[in-house]
Amino acid sequence: MRTVVIGASGLIGYQICYDLGLQGSTILRIGRSSSDCIDFKASIHDTELIKKILVEYRPTHIINTAWVTDPTRYRDSSLNERFMYSSIELGRISIELKIPFFIGIGSSAEYSTSTKAMEEDSSVPNTKYGHYKLLTFKHLSKMMLGSETKFLWTRIFQAYGPRENKVRLIPSLINALSNDTLFEIHNPNTILDWITTRDISRAILFSIDQGLVGPIDIGTGNGTSVIDLANLLHAKIRRGGFKIATSSDSHNREIRVASTKSTLFDSGWRPNDSLSDGLDWVINFRS
Repeated sequence: MRTVVIGASGLIGYQICYDLGLQGSTILRIGRSSSDCIDFKASIHDTELIKKILVEYRPTHIINTAWVTDPTRYRDSSLNERFMYSSIELGRISIELKIPFFIGIGSSAEYSTSTKAMEEDSSVPNTKYGHYKLLTFKHLSKMMLGSETKFLWTRIFQAYGPRENKVRLIPSLINALSNDTLFEIHNPNTILDWITTRDISRAILFSIDQGLVGPIDIGTGNGTSVIDLANLLHAKIRRGGFKIATSSDSHNREIRVASTKSTLFDSGWRPNDSLSDGLDWVINFRS
């Protein structure tokens, strides 16, 4: 297995590279940031450079994790469209070079908000991010139908891990509690399927090993509200505190939870990390 990971310095890409390394796989890591976890500095938009790398390296698998990453603007950023076109072009290059397996990273944002566990065939996004992710999946599926390149699209639920951007909820809350400061919580009743990056990576590698194709949901099948997550972190850190933001809608009960009847669960995969174990991993990594 010779794998190219694009977006290798990101939250999910880094963990995938780490786990592939533990397996002894041959990896080529491409990312737009200069760091010791990157072999080639390139953006997904540098399509000619990436094509040249792929021609020389001849991978068996491409895992593309690159997308808009700014947590303050990704939902409605105009960059979503650009990443869609670059991802589609990467898929076209993969078909041209007859690369056996192409793995793309989708999102639970491809679904509408719900009051129950998500079903894999009920995609109705309500943000630009979800809209362009879904369009990317549809374009790539159509392109690769009948080609020699197998296509896997992994819809990730609420990812978290040690390398999260510091302005995202869990790092922000840990930082506030650790510094004994008050943290303001918005949308306390939103219920999300919190899944560690190492479980996400395990699920993707399991799916590859099983030869799964098409769209699959990657979540734990368990939902936890934002307020319950905050209470759990507060109990672990035992400092600081939090309050419900005055602007929050206490009646909002958005639910984004993967179904345990999904393709991934039916194939025998199960998450290793409970929410408590995952939060301990993040807290201990910061220590």
